[in-house]
Amino acid sequence: MNKQLLFATIALSASMVLLSSCSESGDTDSDVSTDPAGSLDAASEDTDSDVSTDPAGSLDAASDEISLSFNLDDAVTLVANEDLLVVDKAALRTTSRDGRQLLRYKIARAEDEIAGASNLLAVDSAGDTSPAIDTNYPLKVMYTVANPDGTKVYMALETGWDNYDGTDTNDYSRYIAQSNCALLEVEVATNDYSCVAEGKFVQSMDDDYMKAVSGNQKPIQFDNAGNMYFAATSFTREVETYENCYFDEATSTEVCQDITDYWINGWGSWLPIVYKYAADGTVTAVSQDTEQVGFFLVLPSGELVYQSFNQDTAGNVLKMIKEDGSVTPLTDSDMWISFFAVDSSNTVLYGTENWGNGNATGIQLARPNASGFTNFANLDTSLFGSNKQNGGWQSPTPLRVILADDGRLYGVFEGGRDNYDSVTDDWIWTPTLKLFQILPFDAVPKLELDLGSDWWSWMQGTPFQIANGFLYYTDTVAVPGALSADVIKMVNLDTRDVTTLLHPIASYSPLELADRYTIYNWRLSGEILYFSALNLDSNTVVMGEIATADIAFASSSADYLTIQESASASGAASAVQDIEVINATALIDDNELPIVLEVFTDSENMFSLSVDFSEPMDHASVEASLSLTSSQNIEPEGDDGAIPFMSLWIGSTLHMVPDLQNSQPDVSPWDASLALLFPSTVPMTFGETYTLGGFATSMTDRFDNPLTLPTFSTSQNVVTIRPQTGWYQGTLAQSPPAAIATGDTLKYAAPFEQYNWKNYTLHGDLPANFRVELSAINFGWEGLQLAVFDQENASARNTDDWWQDTLIKTRLGNWSETRYVTARAWDGGNETHWTDGDTWQDGETKDVFNGKWRRYRMDVFGANIQYSVSTDGVTFDTITVPGSEPLKDFDATDFVGLADRNNDLNGDTEFHLVMRTVSALALDSLEVSTLTANGGFATTAGDLVVWDGASLPGALNGTASYSFDNW
Repeated sequence: MNKQLLFATIALSASMVLLSSCSESGDTDSDVSTDPAGSLDAASEDTDSDVSTDPAGSLDAASDEISLSFNLDDAVTLVANEDLLVVDKAALRTTSRDGRQLLRYKIARAEDEIAGASNLLAVDSAGDTSPAIDTNYPLKVMYTVANPDGTKVYMALETGWDNYDGTDTNDYSRYIAQSNCALLEVEVATNDYSCVAEGKFVQSMDDDYMKAVSGNQKPIQFDNAGNMYFAATSFTREVETYENCYFDEATSTEVCQDITDYWINGWGSWLPIVYKYAADGTVTAVSQDTEQVGFFLVLPSGELVYQSFNQDTAGNVLKMIKEDGSVTPLTDSDMWISFFAVDSSNTVLYGTENWGNGNATGIQLARPNASGFTNFANLDTSLFGSNKQNGGWQSPTPLRVILADDGRLYGVFEGGRDNYDSVTDDWIWTPTLKLFQILPFDAVPKLELDLGSDWWSWMQGTPFQIANGFLYYTDTVAVPGALSADVIKMVNLDTRDVTTLLHPIASYSPLELADRYTIYNWRLSGEILYFSALNLDSNTVVMGEIATADIAFASSSADYLTIQESASASGAASAVQDIEVINATALIDDNELPIVLEVFTDSENMFSLSVDFSEPMDHASVEASLSLTSSQNIEPEGDDGAIPFMSLWIGSTLHMVPDLQNSQPDVSPWDASLALLFPSTVPMTFGETYTLGGFATSMTDRFDNPLTLPTFSTSQNVVTIRPQTGWYQGTLAQSPPAAIATGDTLKYAAPFEQYNWKNYTLHGDLPANFRVELSAINFGWEGLQLAVFDQENASARNTDDWWQDTLIKTRLGNWSETRYVTARAWDGGNETHWTDGDTWQDGETKDVFNGKWRRYRMDVFGANIQYSVSTDGVTFDTITVPGSEPLKDFDATDFVGLADRNNDLNGDTEFHLVMRTVSALALDSLEVSTLTANGGFATTAGDLVVWDGASLPGALNGTASYSFDNW
């Protein structure tokens, strides 16, 4: 139930939700901020007794004061459960597998159990769990947030809900009404607490919020000055005092007491405002009370960016509020924000799903400048992904961005592919998610996931986490007995190797205990990834830690994965809805002089450049000195000849988005007539050479240590942008092994039109048995295709008959496919062929066209086809496709039965070998050789075609005309 319904329910049924017992007395109208835990009489509290044994009914008439204390001083992690918990302190605790005593609890169901229960648990450094709160009121925490130095924790309280029909009523608002407070500030060292702001409910986090806010920030955030911001809506509490008299049998007299009842008046709308809580304790509104805040992010310098729903216009607008109170809209009134993030400096990243607007693509960037205005830019992402727009495949927009701890910007793109099902003889569309490293530029997918459903449903329970070069996500797997369990998949973003953590099946690994887990929540803090899960086999709650920095040097998962049972659930277990790690994150000066680790330029990428520094830098000092210039001094440039650029800082890495036109004037106040909602950023020019310079000792890190000046012996800071399209000879940043390539490489500049395949005839009179061998590296999300086409009927290549005349069609990439003809028939009357049988095979091949130099072979001999790959140019491995049981082999063991090519039925044979490309790649050392029917060389290697990359082969001077489908 939403909060509007909740408020109305509480108001309509006030008699049911009176917030203090009829036996209570006294006036406690004072705010908790003036009554911290330390001011409560210690003698009146029994902190050692369990809250489950102190329900509301046991409170006597003289003790109507709130009994509330916290136990955070030893906590490392705070875990908020979905339900209130009854903690059994008196009973013997359940023993864990390692001999520790586990906290035992059950879900609070009855009213007398709920009255003195809470849902917040504290986990210390030893993994021991204890209640974080002792209270005599129902107290449910939605989420907690620790401040950057780990000295304070903020707790957002939940009110509860009522289903109107009297079933499943959970009222957690008694403390809120009694104290007039729903947001608490707790000092970690002393456990003292106070109220941040009276009469304000804090924003919850629903699925829409979690999907849009890509940085995983909660609705309580901080700027660099230590000010705290939160989104909340106001509520009004009602109070009634009356006299209650009863007969005291002990004294045989009538006793009268004043009873004060508090409850929340729910007649209001859920219209959250973003508030600023300053270090001096003052609370001020930042956004307007006429707007409904969907989500917000705070820039380090204190500006606020938020999505507002205007009830009058029924439109969503993303806005930026400056420190002076001026407002700049970042989108128009009809936008749905698909992702939203803030970098380490003051740049906002956001994307919209309004593909109907031709400019609404890529990543939008906005940044307040020193003059009090706003700069805009657009980072084009047309080199990534394959999601459709307006029926085409151009300029895909990521669904989510991830700002990783290693300075990289990753994007999640929606895609899909057609897979052939040989059982049903049908094509099946499989939706996919592809993860790309957008900055520094790398257009080869890091990961491709088969969703099985739409991405929105998948992302609800499976957010990505990235740390130290590894990506983590959860997945559900089937286990024997028609059951399921959750696992954590860990992907090495360099090698793309996937490791499965947690093992629900005993046979998975004899070295690991088999446990079925349901993973609730996780939180990345520094280099530790914390997660919480329920062991389904023992009904125990476990806390897990993944030491991400130790993975690269680990011999087994035991070196970086720790799982400790922390609590035992009696009956049903409560899911974990939030995890917060209390950890100081302040930077410390290591007295090391900063250096430039690497400059990232790429001839394929005209949209961005990146610089890795060894230390977190002073952003202003770097941006004031750094310059980007072109060899032709293309105008317009700045007065100093430099090309303007938008800065994007992630950790110690600077990403630059140049704009050769510099067409975006400063905008403040906003003028819609300027039409700058989607700026047209002009990228670097095809064929032009650019130099990144200006490195100087005036560049300093955050502690004023000067930059050690770099030397670029290999022109690392110089880049020549590729031609717009076609083949050209170029240099490579990644040198191939000598046995793979000569170094004289031929590069293909892919056109921007996605899925516009180009066809090139490598050989026009191919023998029946042959080998194609080539070295290649891909710079995009596709590899290449090889096809064997019967060219006897030349007119067939541009008609619908091409399918009948294609004997073999192979697609090599992260997902490889092949289709080959097993039998053909000749129609003498029409003098055409038709396919009398074919076979299809496809599957994931992670070592094929994965952005690294490889040497590939395609052998066709007799009735066989075999595909192989080599990482060193010497040893070749058969390309295999892991699929469903049994394991499919992408080699000759499966591809047997290829149609006879020696006798073309009418006595004429003319086969063409066709190479097809669509994405940017480089080739070297291409050979086509004649084989025997047994697979051996008939003459010598490369007797048909030899090309070492030193010159442009004639076959690649122009495309050949074939009507192959875009498959």
